[in-house]
Amino acid sequence: MTATDYAFQLQRKSLSSGTYTFVVDNEGRTTHALAVKGPGVARTETETIGPGEQNRLTVTLRCDARTSCGAPLAITAASAWFARSPRT
Repeated sequence: MTATDYAFQLQRKSLSSGTYTFVVDNEGRTTHALAVKGPGVARTETETIGPGEQNRLTVTLRCDARTSCGAPLAITAASAWFARSPRT
């Protein structure tokens, strides 16, 4: 996954249930963070990713009553305007 200024570019548009490691390369000039949420996934996010940096986030995606366990899970990337303090 590539992060540019105010956008994430995904290589795939859907995934099956399972464990995935998202690798984010920040090719933009601003800082970014990746957050993942969905069925069976507690909101989880990366540390802030500075320009030219890379970070990884491993999550397990699960199906629920709204999604068939055999069907691909749709994924989308969106930019959001928010401020958050770095973790200590």
